Amino acid sequence: MMPFFFALLTHAESGDAVVARNSQAMRRMPTFEVQYVSKVSLRPDIQGDLILDQGKRLYCHSTAPGIDYKISITPQLYREVDERVRMYDEYPYVGGDQLYPSRISPIQKTMPMWLTAHGVQNLIPRTTKFTFVKKSTVNGRGCDHIRAVITGPMGGGTMDIDIAADGLVYRMDQVTTSPEGSSEQIWEFKKYTPLKSLSASRFTLRVPDGFVPYALNVNAGPAKIGTKLNLSGFVDSKTGKAWPVPTERPLLVLVAGSDSAPSSSAVRQFSKWQAQIRQAGGTLAIVSEAASAAEADGLPYNPSQKSIEQLAAPATPTMYLVDRAGKVVNLWMGFDSHSKDKLLQDILKALSASR
Repeated sequence: MMPFFFALLTHAESGDAVVARNSQAMRRMPTFEVQYVSKVSLRPDIQGDLILDQGKRLYCHSTAPGIDYKISITPQLYREVDERVRMYDEYPYVGGDQLYPSRISPIQKTMPMWLTAHGVQNLIPRTTKFTFVKKSTVNGRGCDHIRAVITGPMGGGTMDIDIAADGLVYRMDQVTTSPEGSSEQIWEFKKYTPLKSLSASRFTLRVPDGFVPYALNVNAGPAKIGTKLNLSGFVDSKTGKAWPVPTERPLLVLVAGSDSAPSSSAVRQFSKWQAQIRQAGGTLAIVSEAASAAEADGLPYNPSQKSIEQLAAPATPTMYLVDRAGKVVNLWMGFDSHSKDKLLQDILKALSASR
């Protein structure tokens, strides 16, 4: 029986050795890129590519059926882009690589941000230890499987981690229990790449044309075809005087967002089209959805927001074609520079029909 008990003792003590190996590996590799798969309950697997740069910068691209989400944190900006819902959110950089609670995507909860803890020992209470369970193989890598059992007054759980000879985590299985029940989340890793220096371009996250800022108030819109509009509440943001609404021709109203990159692109492009729109029998009016002159960027704006609420633009830019009687006869939402020629032709055709 002695050899058997000696083996158990060796395995029990080897949990500390595995943890120490992981701590050394994370100290040697503070900047790295890794690919991972996140598994939660019965949901589809989420594939992710994560870059962590010494607690200063972060980039992650997560995909799954119906999901295409990117997040970038740099000393200049914090930005999220959800390709599926064509929406983005951005904040000023406040330091570090910590995530804000996301307002546009639940994917943050599946990102393995615990990798920033500089070692698995920092994931559990000091009074808790990892113990060796067995040898394992994950993604073709021979690993030591260790486990920690966590208990507390409001619940607990288990943390099973597979660590290879290089000290890196290749699998984490976390089960959390509480009075409400239990949940399980699993991460599997491959292709760790240590990076001594990174180009800033690796963290670039451009807002694609046609995407909507989350900060825009949600409206149950847009205004329906046939709605009669009252646009008399707009003010010239440069002079503070009332903006005269053009009424002699059909009016193409472009509602631009003050913090919308697609709106900025649309304003530049429509300004170039102004002569063509007039030649087709219409008048172009570009207005801002902002509530203050400072945010309106020189465009007419609606201080009371009553006219903007009537337009009910659910996104910016939104374009409304209004006939001489003041009724909406056509509309277009969003702006994509790649399809701008088709948009112009649609607008010119609608103007011709509204004469």
